[in-house]
Amino acid sequence: MVLSLFLLGCSENDKVVYETENALLNQNNITDVVQVFQEVSQEEGTLLYGNRKGKDWFGLFNSSSGMLQEEWYGKDRYYERPEMLSLPSGSFYLSFPFKKLHNENYAFLYYFTPEEVIQAVYLCENQQVEYGFIKDENMTVISVIEEDRFQGFFDNETPIIYDFEGKIYVDGFSSNTEYSFYTGFCNDKVWLGYYNDEDNWQEIIGTETFERNRRIHLGYGEYEDFYINNINIRNLTATDWGFVFVSIYRSFLDVFCINEGMIYDYISLPLKHDGQIRNWLDENILIDKSIVLSPKAELVAEFTESVDDSDEIISMEEGIRFQYNSFSRINYAEGTTIWETGVEKLYSVPSDARIIMTVKDKGATLWLYHCDIVNLDGSRSAFEFDLNIETGEISYR
Repeated sequence: MVLSLFLLGCSENDKVVYETENALLNQNNITDVVQVFQEVSQEEGTLLYGNRKGKDWFGLFNSSSGMLQEEWYGKDRYYERPEMLSLPSGSFYLSFPFKKLHNENYAFLYYFTPEEVIQAVYLCENQQVEYGFIKDENMTVISVIEEDRFQGFFDNETPIIYDFEGKIYVDGFSSNTEYSFYTGFCNDKVWLGYYNDEDNWQEIIGTETFERNRRIHLGYGEYEDFYINNINIRNLTATDWGFVFVSIYRSFLDVFCINEGMIYDYISLPLKHDGQIRNWLDENILIDKSIVLSPKAELVAEFTESVDDSDEIISMEEGIRFQYNSFSRINYAEGTTIWETGVEKLYSVPSDARIIMTVKDKGATLWLYHCDIVNLDGSRSAFEFDLNIETGEISYR
């Protein structure tokens, strides 16, 4: 009987066909992998997913040396490789990128080809495998963002974020590669995901329901209903208390202030310029050259006169403007010019010359200016003067 069992075991083992043509397995003398279903090469290394010792097997190999660095054994999965392997057309090339998370685990979507099963897994530090959602026909998963956050589409058209269990966590998803920010809506509230200065993943959810249905006044008493599909980040600007950005839709914009872990928004401002953001006085911010908001996105002032990019600010509502060959003091709120003074030394300067006006010192009343003049032929000249910002009087040095 013992001999019979031995012969039976040998007979069954003889039927097993192992992977023999994979270069990484051969280099590491790994001879008992039944089949490699995926091979994904990235900067972090090359990850193999296959069947080994009757289990899901994941092996991470060094991208330079090709040596095995880590391996994980998952759930039991009996698989007998047929001698004449016939995989679905193109299936081996269905390779999802893996990502090393900040908790040192790896997130991956493996593809068990014979059953066409795609499932999310975490490859953990303790060499354990945690299993998440199984992709269904309504899910299109593109990539891993961070732990418990998988970017994808629902019904191949609605951009969303899934959690590890496959539940829709964020809809209206949008990413901004310039700033590495992610936006969307979580339970009808604004959601923001990003990496902070220490490269740690942060998420913020607004406290109020965000109004996505808007009505735009087209003029002459005509309106158009509009639905906000997603938030697009424009003009991200750092402040002393956090950061601020705008989202532009057709002829209006929304402002979002991120302050002490909270999202504050001011919605449906008419778009006059290009949605520029400028730090203003008393920690306030200037939006689109004419709207002053507080750090909590509360309206502080709305200007009649737009602020030029080069204007030097005096107070909440006033600034000094140099234009052509003269200075003026502007009241933005009222849209008036308090005084205007010509710079006599510029009257004879050719119109095609470049004039660079720089403030060197700001006193309580007198501001010291330096003026550089570069003519078309390359010749240069310069002079300095004091400008009395109260009266507009100029004193040359």
